[in-house]
Amino acid sequence: MQRFAVFVDAGYLLAAGGWAVTGSPRRSDSIARSTALVAWLQARSQAALPERELLRLYWYDAAPNRQATTDQLVIAELPDTKLRLGHLTSQGTQKGVDALLLSDLTTLSRERSIDTAILIAGDGDFAEAVNQSQQHGTRLLLWAIDTPQNTVSPVLRHEADRVELIGSAELVEYFTAAPPKPVRVPEPVTPRPAAATNDLPVYATLVTDEALRIGRAFADRWSAQVTDGDRSAVMAGEPRVPGEIDYRLIRFALEEANLSGDTRLAPDALRTIREGFWAGLAAR
Repeated sequence: MQRFAVFVDAGYLLAAGGWAVTGSPRRSDSIARSTALVAWLQARSQAALPERELLRLYWYDAAPNRQATTDQLVIAELPDTKLRLGHLTSQGTQKGVDALLLSDLTTLSRERSIDTAILIAGDGDFAEAVNQSQQHGTRLLLWAIDTPQNTVSPVLRHEADRVELIGSAELVEYFTAAPPKPVRVPEPVTPRPAAATNDLPVYATLVTDEALRIGRAFADRWSAQVTDGDRSAVMAGEPRVPGEIDYRLIRFALEEANLSGDTRLAPDALRTIREGFWAGLAAR
């Protein structure tokens, strides 16, 4: 019997799923019933591929020093589930998760352990894993969360064989809004570094043509404010956009795309915007 596996980027699913249900993109603003969510994903995937057997569901998450939390240990004990942990840094970013997913997906494909994979993720960094698995004959189905803003990298979307959106109606049973934190009267204290957060980013993407247009428009605006010597000095450093200019370029892009100031743009969208910036400078 042919088999399939499900590969879940937990950071993406929990942040995007919470956003779809509660309206907030911050992972800390929602509470997820993770164990019930895993069981539902297993059942949903089996219903989508009734002629195939589920090998297992891989749950990719992160924890400081790769030491599983209580909730993660519960997930590890679920039937037909494999917990895979990357490192969660003090800044709240995860390291090594994409490498684990790439290794698992390509190994299972190369060994012919599966012929179909369901990927629940949004980051363009997973596109290489998709590409390598397809070279071994694996069919890749991308399940993405339907959020108010696009959270899936176009690169990842284009690599997948099929893309399916999961809407809030299907997820409402598994996410609830976190209760508001009590308001406390501030007391004079010695300033300390901000505590690390485990909120994981949800990225917004842009259509390629729009991202290029924005980059060129910013290049025109910036060039009109500086001398030819300044422009030549910046072009000499291509492809690295100087930090101050890059910051202004990103702020300009968010305004042009009607996105809030705290929105994170997907890496591929940033690359395309910068390509437009360099093209705009070269055309002057």
